[in-house]
Amino acid sequence: MSNISGEGIRENMLKASCQIDRSFYFKGVDNKLNLRAQNLIVFLQLAEGIDNDTWKYHLDCREYSLWILKSIKDKDLSVQIAEIENLGEDKEISLEKIKTLIESNYTMPVKSLATRKEGSSNIESLQVL
Repeated sequence: MSNISGEGIRENMLKASCQIDRSFYFKGVDNKLNLRAQNLIVFLQLAEGIDNDTWKYHLDCREYSLWILKSIKDKDLSVQIAEIENLGEDKEISLEKIKTLIESNYTMPVKSLATRKEGSSNIESLQVL
């Protein structure tokens, strides 16, 4: 039989509430935004809608590749995105390149979807996210 003191319970609750949030936050230069992307799908959706200055701010700070490395834990993708960040291109070009990389690494090609058998319930094959 385990004897857990009130102090031990409070300590465990504190640790649980202090866990690192692995989301990406689009904040912008002056922290005017607080848009949370908790996964790659939401990241791409939010990225499409944010203003050019916010996108460029995070791009220039190399925050996209860092997030991919630390939170998504994909070193190869992080390196590829870092190469795009280093180019310093505008939002339209850099976002399209990053989107292409993410989609090619984390979604099944449309051609493969078309060849799936009807009635297949293997949802995991559609997305790795």
